[in-house]
Amino acid sequence: MPNFEDVYREYFDKMVFHFKCNGYEENLAQDMAQDLFIKILTKDKLRYFDPKRAQMITFLQACANDIMSEQGRKKKHATAGADVWSVAQDRFNLEEFVFDKIEYEDSLEQTKTDLQKQIADDLRKGMKGIDIAAKHGCSPKTVTRVRKSFANRDK
Repeated sequence: MPNFEDVYREYFDKMVFHFKCNGYEENLAQDMAQDLFIKILTKDKLRYFDPKRAQMITFLQACANDIMSEQGRKKKHATAGADVWSVAQDRFNLEEFVFDKIEYEDSLEQTKTDLQKQIADDLRKGMKGIDIAAKHGCSPKTVTRVRKSFANRDK
């Protein structure tokens, strides 16, 4: 499991930028990034991170999307005039988190498949492995694994 301090140091500014890119002002983006890392620390979310399935930035962005979704629900809830969350709302949030996690895992699998197809296309075009890795932001080992799996499949 990755070290929280290292993840925080490396990705805090990137997550602030992620929130800003999604339309939040600087101060709110900083607060939301702080909330994200507090949630990751207090709920031990790093245990769900699997480096075989996604890069850390992808995992953090999925967690950040939960924060943004929660922020949107709070705005809607506040404008409806209610000041407290109900038990039904808490249950809804828990169920939504579970569905989001399942959806996230499915999207990771789809992303992995799409990346493999893109790498395979680039290999067919004759691109070098290091160039493919740079183009897609993955490691050269990933390109090598795709090359081997497609070579084995084509036999």
